[in-house]
Amino acid sequence: MEKLYSHLVKLNSLQFKYRTILSFVLVLVAILLSDILFHIYFPFIVDILEAQFNIKMTDHQNVPLDWAPEIWGGVLAMVLGTLIIVIAIAAESSPKLMDLFVKDWLSLNYVWFLIIASLHAIVIMFYIEPLNRYSSVVLNSYVYLLLGSIFTLPYIFYILLYSKTSNVVSTISRIIQEYIFNMEKPMINMAMNDSTDVIEEYQKEIMGSLDQLDDLLSFTEFKETQTDIIREISTVIQLYIKEKAKFNEKFFMLTSTIRNNATFRTYTDMQYQEMAESRTFYEVKTFRLLGSAYIKMITNDRFDIASLIPAEMVDIGKTCLNSKDDTILGHVNIRFNTLFRMAIKHAYKNNEPRNLYNLSFHYSNMIQEYIKADRVDMAKYCYDKFKFYANDIYKNAEMNPGLYFVVDTLTFELRKCQVLIHEKDWSDDDQMDLLKMILQVR
Repeated sequence: MEKLYSHLVKLNSLQFKYRTILSFVLVLVAILLSDILFHIYFPFIVDILEAQFNIKMTDHQNVPLDWAPEIWGGVLAMVLGTLIIVIAIAAESSPKLMDLFVKDWLSLNYVWFLIIASLHAIVIMFYIEPLNRYSSVVLNSYVYLLLGSIFTLPYIFYILLYSKTSNVVSTISRIIQEYIFNMEKPMINMAMNDSTDVIEEYQKEIMGSLDQLDDLLSFTEFKETQTDIIREISTVIQLYIKEKAKFNEKFFMLTSTIRNNATFRTYTDMQYQEMAESRTFYEVKTFRLLGSAYIKMITNDRFDIASLIPAEMVDIGKTCLNSKDDTILGHVNIRFNTLFRMAIKHAYKNNEPRNLYNLSFHYSNMIQEYIKADRVDMAKYCYDKFKFYANDIYKNAEMNPGLYFVVDTLTFELRKCQVLIHEKDWSDDDQMDLLKMILQVR
């Protein structure tokens, strides 16, 4: 059964790989069948037209077809010209768009329909009398050409909207989410037991699509699009964390696809081994992308977008708490500390404390989530880090007086956490330990 599922999955992969050829075959068969059926029922259609509109058979025989190739050529030129211009320009900032277009059934089917229908008109123009196919003349002139012309403008608008960066982002995110849900299906799950190729295909797709989102984040300078990308990355990783328990264990094995990915090329064997044992390759990759994005945002003074990244990290942390995944929670804490070090370095160098203000607020929100979940261990860990950062900032505030207020902000955020701890009625010993950490802040 596993071998059967493996072959079915590989067959499904082939239809993605050869979708252009499949689309050509499907449209060709559809046009040939419609031509044959129309020819069979043509006498009945003529009788109806004659009875209702007094259009006789001789009228159909007098329909000229020498103009049809020129009309089809105009329609094709308009559609293909628009495609080439729009896709070429949009692909400069959205490289994934080219891949999405060649896999879009609507685009493939419509373009192949125009090409094959125009060839149909040329063939009928030369062989109408030998084949006695006046039905094909009517079909091409009044059905194919009508459909092709009517849908030209809507299709152009469809392509323009399809190439919009925000739509590309949502499409890539939807593709990743579909792969995540597919891995829960018994067929895919069992196929992974039999074939490493299936495992590598799914690893490649979800990592490659994530890299495309990262590329888009690097290319685009529009705040709205940057916000969408960060939120979609967060949505994807939260879904992944929720559903990963249902995946086949072999999916987390370190294949050549993972080792050759740009994120992990510099990893040592020990790091690979640790990542394999913790089953965290996708989370590690995502957190590194978010960390890189944070550096870019604070460097470019995008304070609002930079603040969104720790806000999404809080949501990811809440998902880990709900899923009881302490391993990923540890990575969330590490990433928060990494963001803090980046923000502190930027603040010292540029005398710019705003990123630290924002980050203090979001880190405090993460601590409050730990408190609500009664995670004393995590709260103590974060308190200790808060104390360390506050004291370090205080030492450097003499050169940057604006940083004194950051120390007050950190202390105030810990005070809010302490009030919540009291409301949760933690033990006196735990409350005292945490209070002592606050008092150690200068």
